[in-house]
Amino acid sequence: MTLIACPECRKEISSQARSCPQCGHPIARAVDEAKPRPGGRNRSGLWGFLTSAVPRGLMVMVTVFVVAGVGGRLVGKLVTAQRLKAVERQAKEAAGRAAEAAERHR
Repeated sequence: MTLIACPECRKEISSQARSCPQCGHPIARAVDEAKPRPGGRNRSGLWGFLTSAVPRGLMVMVTVFVVAGVGGRLVGKLVTAQRLKAVERQAKEAAGRAAEAAERHR
């Protein structure tokens, strides 16, 4: 903590103060707010918006829908292929039974 002069009454006040305790004059915080946060990047402007919680949530939702859509199509194709194989198997079995029945009737 450093001491600075109040712009209004010139008394020494803490650099952390939001206003002067003597005269009540608000202290400009523009210099402190422009500094990057201790945890890393400055979260203001476009970068702050792009990395905020709302866009992250939207990105998660879009990812889930895309994966579900692609996965749904793949599952649909797999189910269709399995049904086709089952129908072919049933057709072969029916043809085999028909051939056996025809042999018995001869």
